[in-house]
Amino acid sequence: MPICALCKSEVDKLINSHLIPKAAYRPLRVNKNSSGSSPFTIHPKKRTFIQTDRQVAHDLLCTSCEQLFSRNGEKIMGTLWATQKNFQLLERLNDAEVLLDNPPKSFYSPLFLTETERNGLIYFCISILWRANV
Repeated sequence: MPICALCKSEVDKLINSHLIPKAAYRPLRVNKNSSGSSPFTIHPKKRTFIQTDRQVAHDLLCTSCEQLFSRNGEKIMGTLWATQKNFQLLERLNDAEVLLDNPPKSFYSPLFLTETERNGLIYFCISILWRANV
């Protein structure tokens, strides 16, 4: 029986978990009626790049653990990342308090995000790092 990489439980079937959530790929695909196309995959060692809709995924998590990642990070980030219509995180960051402006870097107070959004952003980032490491 397969074993969930997170909770280590034996399960009947593992979920095909995406490194970057499927929902994050949707905004990258430009409307078919426009001149855009699929996002690029870059292979630095091969010195190549290709346009593809292929996503990095692997049978990794049980249903419960996949739902933890979705509920605690992906759904929260889904309200903030760029879409065809807007980029909520950038729009709110543009209005946020700058703590230190040291071009080309600027540092902002995280308080422009709600506590739930801050926790979701942290959870989301750690979940991607964990998946990439696994």
